Amino acid sequence: SATCLRRVAERASVAAPGGAVIVLSAMGKTTDALFRAGRAAREGDAERALSEAALVIEKHRATARELFGAALPAEL
Repeated sequence: SATCLRRVAERASVAAPGGAVIVLSAMGKTTDALFRAGRAAREGDAERALSEAALVIEKHRATARELFGAALPAEL
């Protein structure tokens, strides 16, 4: 969530006041959704695979909109 990402950013700025690069892996339940999409694709169910992938994409876009608001790049 955007709240969790902000919390990490605050902690990082305190821990590394000169700046740092932080990589976050997955957002809650994302890995599970990606596994479901992969299984669906393996089983030949393209519609379900694409549906699962679309949910992951939209979750990330919603979080980006929450974090960046109007400054969100159009590509996202």
